[in-house]
Amino acid sequence: MNLRSLSFAGYRSFAAKSPAERNRPLERLDLTPLTILLGKNNSGKSTVARLLHHVLLALGSDGSDPFPITGEGRTYGSRFRDVLYNNEFFRPLDLHVEMIDDGESGVLDVRLIQSSDSADDRAPVVQSMTFQGKDLDVEQTVAHGLLPAEPEARRWREAARALLEASCHLGPVRDAIVEVYTVEHGARGRH
Repeated sequence: MNLRSLSFAGYRSFAAKSPAERNRPLERLDLTPLTILLGKNNSGKSTVARLLHHVLLALGSDGSDPFPITGEGRTYGSRFRDVLYNNEFFRPLDLHVEMIDDGESGVLDVRLIQSSDSADDRAPVVQSMTFQGKDLDVEQTVAHGLLPAEPEARRWREAARALLEASCHLGPVRDAIVEVYTVEHGARGRH
């Protein structure tokens, strides 16, 4: 089982859907055996690469948090709000994940929201979920990570764990941006 595509809105620098923009399409990343992200500086390449790993972590999780911020030696922020567009607690994170196995595809659509605007580190809440074409009642559905606790989700969970373990994220090669840069006095005009 492989990940075919990942579509999203509301993750870090990628705008979230709002009631005024319901029909705006999600950003989409189609995946192939080799996927290379190219673009200008600060266009979101690293964000998309991190999201891919973050979604695999969430799909492979057995915990009660649908979108864990840490795991498998990776940290994606200090709280869920850190991964939301502009850190806005009232905007959702929408995900559309398509997996393929022997030519047959399956789909997970999920919308995550923050449970409150408090400063604590509560896990997000699944507002809506469709798995394999079936709308699930999120009040009645027990979830393990981003997937429902249903037998057919077990294959997804195992595949996500294997993909995460087999993947490699090469981060940006430029120096990290710092808040303050120091300038040598008297350096101006020297040749």
